[in-house]
Amino acid sequence: MLVNSLLTGGSPGQAPDRVTLTVGILAFNEVRHLEATCVSVLGAFSSTGISGSVIIIDDGSSDGPAELMVDLSRRYGNINGFRHETNQGIGAVARSVAAHADGEYVMFVPGDESYSAKTIAEVVAHIGSSDIVVGQRNRGTVTPLRYCIRIAVRASTKLWSPRSRIDPGGLNGYRLDLLRSSLSTVDGHLMMTETCMRMATMKPSVVVVHVEQIPLSHQRSSSIRVGNLITLARIHLRMLVFMVQGRHGS
Repeated sequence: MLVNSLLTGGSPGQAPDRVTLTVGILAFNEVRHLEATCVSVLGAFSSTGISGSVIIIDDGSSDGPAELMVDLSRRYGNINGFRHETNQGIGAVARSVAAHADGEYVMFVPGDESYSAKTIAEVVAHIGSSDIVVGQRNRGTVTPLRYCIRIAVRASTKLWSPRSRIDPGGLNGYRLDLLRSSLSTVDGHLMMTETCMRMATMKPSVVVVHVEQIPLSHQRSSSIRVGNLITLARIHLRMLVFMVQGRHGS
């Protein structure tokens, strides 16, 4: 496991003795993988000594996760579930997690078992050592188009803070107050892109952990389209407004 400590503002020190972390599990028709994902997260809490809780956001699933969320909460205690009546997308899910989180840090984990228990624990182990912990994905088996979009997204973040290496789509953990102050209102997959671009302008301290994402046969086909590039351009315009407002407000 390769870990890079990158200073882009503050200085990351040693993790506090008892960091509190809320892990938000994003679930849309993932009922068959949900319990295994929760067990992996709880195992990471146990192995790292972090005091944590889990929030499951069911984003309008049709495979009946409500009963499972109640059962998991009853059996494990530190798991809570919330449901969107309709599918609202990853942006709304991330905002729901941020709204309900009560730890000092928050981390997003997909509910599809695309990260192993070992990988989740490797990232969780660094929570509290910096403002942001980035579980940066290696290229793996992603399609050339998806990989190009991923590079464009990372480059977008670096444009607003040249020394930043925040991967908006990675297995990331954030200081909760930093996340809440930077949340984008964009819907869809690029919501976290603008959020991370906003955070990058604040020059947070960042630790990067290189992780492997498991290629799964059940993964849905890529939703990346040319329209995502148009949305990315719009985000840059919004960032210009955000920066101008910030300067005028300072």
